[in-house]
Amino acid sequence: MNISIDELKKTGSFSDIDIHLAEFLSGEGGEHSPLFHLVIMMLSSRLSSGDVCLSLDDIEGKPLSYFFGDDEDGLNNEIIIPGKSEMIAVLEKSRAVGHDGDYLPLILDQYHKLYFHKYYTFENQLSSYVKDLAERKTLPERISDVKDTFSKLFPQSADETDWQGVAAYSALSGGITVISGGPGTGKTSTVVKILALIAESGIKTGRDVLISLAAPTGKAAARLRESVNSAIENLPSGDDVKKLIPSETYTIHRLLGSIRNSHEFRHNRDNHLPHDVVVVDECSMGDMALMCRLVQAVKPGAQLILLGDKDQLSSVEGGAVFGDLCGSDEGVYTENFAMKGRELFGITFPEPDIKNSHASKMNDSLIVLKKSYRFSGRSGIGILADLIKKGDASAALDILGDETYPDVKFADGSPSEKIEDIYRTSALSILDGLDCTTEKKIAELIGKYSILTAIRRGPLGAEGMNSMAENVLFKMGVISPGEKFYHGRPVMISRNDYSLSLFNGDIGITTNADSVEVVFPGNDGEPRVVHPSRLPEHETAFAMTIHKSQGSEFDNVLVVMPDKWNMVMTRELLYTAVTRARNGVVIAAGADIIREMIVTPTRRMSGLKQKLWGVI
Repeated sequence: MNISIDELKKTGSFSDIDIHLAEFLSGEGGEHSPLFHLVIMMLSSRLSSGDVCLSLDDIEGKPLSYFFGDDEDGLNNEIIIPGKSEMIAVLEKSRAVGHDGDYLPLILDQYHKLYFHKYYTFENQLSSYVKDLAERKTLPERISDVKDTFSKLFPQSADETDWQGVAAYSALSGGITVISGGPGTGKTSTVVKILALIAESGIKTGRDVLISLAAPTGKAAARLRESVNSAIENLPSGDDVKKLIPSETYTIHRLLGSIRNSHEFRHNRDNHLPHDVVVVDECSMGDMALMCRLVQAVKPGAQLILLGDKDQLSSVEGGAVFGDLCGSDEGVYTENFAMKGRELFGITFPEPDIKNSHASKMNDSLIVLKKSYRFSGRSGIGILADLIKKGDASAALDILGDETYPDVKFADGSPSEKIEDIYRTSALSILDGLDCTTEKKIAELIGKYSILTAIRRGPLGAEGMNSMAENVLFKMGVISPGEKFYHGRPVMISRNDYSLSLFNGDIGITTNADSVEVVFPGNDGEPRVVHPSRLPEHETAFAMTIHKSQGSEFDNVLVVMPDKWNMVMTRELLYTAVTRARNGVVIAAGADIIREMIVTPTRRMSGLKQKLWGVI
């Protein structure tokens, strides 16, 4: 590679941490070549982008611009990453690089993936624990005790597969159950029925069943609590069963027991959680390290139920754990699993094919819910979301331009004035006629409508869109922003504060009727009032990034994209944005941008899928 270390630094593509780490490992390992520096800087950089490792197969022969975009001097286009054999040769020369079983800073595995030792350990441990949980799947001896309740909660049809029923059947077998489904497919209602079956089985066999409910973020935990409590009210079960389903939910950090100034938790593989059943929602938000620690903390004999949407965005931190857990052919099961499901519960399984002969208990642990109860067959949002998932850009753009589907609209080109007009019209339709105080008007608006952005900064990012929204509402006479905490300012928390019971994503409204305060909705229906000086990190909440919107739903959303594509603008980002809307979505972006996003799936470098399913 005919380029110096100084020239690599001058590209501006690598952070100070990337550079210093490469220098340190170069000194420790005794390999000082520019290529060694490049590979280590690439590994460090990709970790900050959500990858767990650096796949030499995936990066060889690509220019730096593929990963970092163009730089002012054009160096990123000129620097081509050498072939994997050349990279492997320099890595093998370093004393800092080892292989499986070595305790060294860097691990190069047999599939030409380079890891920092910590992430290699996390990935190996997670795959081992998950496969062990899957192997534990066995129906309880007295499964017939709940046959009648199963039939009542999950009535079967000979004409089609009831995937919610398959999920319940899988969960009754214990071990691990992974349930994926888009918005409106009934994940929460399904899991509440599953918990009712497990609780009833425990009662009839004289077992105490301790259940916990959790989610990666405070906001997602709060939504899970609301959904579960609502589903419990409609559950056709006795009070003895209902009282075993908890009404309280936790963040994963709180469930495991965070330790101040430490990445470790009180509950771990040496001090397990006491629960017999652990349910975790919104698992696509869970990163590799957190999910590994969660799985390790599940006690022997307990079961783990993971819920999420495999097509949504992955976690901000490293890994795409939930997507990797869902990595096999969906709807493929072992012959024994399908046979017993038919015999015991009358479940209709898809016709088996050659794939079934290769199925394992990992397959029996995975269920993808397919039927949407929110979007009808004529829903533009439902059709558009499905087309985005499939990567069909042309058909998706056709739907956006088809007036037959009034719930999806396309604002091509997306100049700022057009976006401002769209927001003004939408805000007016919600606020017009509302005879209430300013803070209640704002609460009504942000509860029904949100602007979602791909990026945080810039005129078309969350910060720019928040400024635009403030300007529009000021001109409408709704707000009078003259200071930071103006009357009616919506505030979104961006860091958990357990002492205040405020969590990342919580939204409150500023009021200064008597004194300046921010009012948040309380879990018990009573508002929580917090002085601005006590607030953890926060931001204005008329607009938010799509990442921040995960776990939220709005009647209508305005999706705003930058006018130039970049690597964060993927199929999963657009799908997540569209599926935040219940009634209507407007996408303000160029047609070329939308097309590029739909044909660009997120592909995180990881070996977890391969370890779990044996596929690359």
